[in-house]
Amino acid sequence: MATKLDDRNLKGVIADISKKGFRTKFWREYRAGACRGSGVGKYMDLLEKLGVPPSGDPAKADLDNMPEIVQAFSMLANAILKARGKCGKLQSHSRDLCLAYAK
Repeated sequence: MATKLDDRNLKGVIADISKKGFRTKFWREYRAGACRGSGVGKYMDLLEKLGVPPSGDPAKADLDNMPEIVQAFSMLANAILKARGKCGKLQSHSRDLCLAYAK
């Protein structure tokens, strides 16, 4: 079961994105159910497979994979936009999470 985002934990979860946020498990733990099917997890799995660490810092990945990594980040950005679009008023915290990922 996912951990519900609320006013108390939102800032802490957003702060953790730069440390461990680029893993499917982290995303699924905190996103709203309405964001399902957006493709975010799929592209996070791809980035992990390409050697990008949980922090999402591509500088620590294999340079030979850089074209694929750049393309995967582009697809991830589109998936996050799609996930954000699925968030209504009730999923405002997940929308804020998507905006934080985009930054």
